[in-house]
Amino acid sequence: MKTSIISGIFVFSLLTTGCSTHIQPKDDTIVPSKVPFATFDTVVVKALTAESYDKMDNADRNAMAKIDEDFKKCMGEIFPKMKKQADIGNAYPSSTLLIEPVIDNIEKKTVGGRILLGPLSGGSAVLLKVIYTSADSKNVIAEPTFYAKSNAWAGAFTLGTNDNMIMARVTQRACDYTRKNM
Repeated sequence: MKTSIISGIFVFSLLTTGCSTHIQPKDDTIVPSKVPFATFDTVVVKALTAESYDKMDNADRNAMAKIDEDFKKCMGEIFPKMKKQADIGNAYPSSTLLIEPVIDNIEKKTVGGRILLGPLSGGSAVLLKVIYTSADSKNVIAEPTFYAKSNAWAGAFTLGTNDNMIMARVTQRACDYTRKNM
């Protein structure tokens, strides 16, 4: 009897606990850019990079590709005459704003992991740093870091939908920042 109660408590505790991600928001306050982005004649968006791309699994790489796609689409709406790095090379026209998105850290759980392990697979989170640089002076005019997460239980109850939404949320925060600093 005692063993079954202890076993029941153990199983219950396993089912009601969720692992958390080690990715936490930066303590930095997001400050406005030093120069309004609308003062630049040309905008060049570099390709999304990651600090630890070699250590990423397929889920993280797929999430990174989705963030890159959403980021470029949004920046294209904000800056209709935006150019890609590949189109322009390294010879920037005068009054050019360089926008460089960088994944500081990402941990994305898969739907399969959610179905098999539920909240035990842990939370998902992403840190996206966007570096805005004046190409003329090489001065960084803004370098905010955006954070989005899905805790273990939210991911489990939505079967991964909430995990998938972190990519849209972090991209939207970066785009909102860009719009507010025009």
